[in-house]
Amino acid sequence: MSIGWFFIGLDLGQRHDPSALAIIEGTELTGPWDAAHYAYKKMAALELRYLDRFALGTPYPEVVEQTRQVTRSAELRGRCSLMVDATGVGTPVVDLLRAADLDPDCWMLPAIITSGYAETQSDGYYHVPKRNLIVGLQVLLQRGACGSQRGCDSGGR
Repeated sequence: MSIGWFFIGLDLGQRHDPSALAIIEGTELTGPWDAAHYAYKKMAALELRYLDRFALGTPYPEVVEQTRQVTRSAELRGRCSLMVDATGVGTPVVDLLRAADLDPDCWMLPAIITSGYAETQSDGYYHVPKRNLIVGLQVLLQRGACGSQRGCDSGGR
């Protein structure tokens, strides 16, 4: 088993829906020997390690501060990527995150969820069709590649 990599997801809420922060650990596992390829099969495992829903109305600077603390934590330092939903109010918050003192080794990927058909990138933002996100999650769930840690802390908020 190799050392895991952490994917931090930040969904920014507005007036009627709260912001949420999720941490998923991705690990590459060595599977059974595959004689046809003369190699061990490699399998990916994804585990939900943390999920926190902020109180409705939490100011964005507080969301940014908690995200900064998470990226700089000893467990994640140098082993994380931050995915931010930049749709709607997300663009100014992405600016706040870029100005925050995030772990310099934590790669930030701001994404704007679209109704389009193709993934594109422009001006430092990824444009991702919603259907791609849903289908990707559906495939992972069907393959059993996603799990959650028993008793995963919801942060009590």
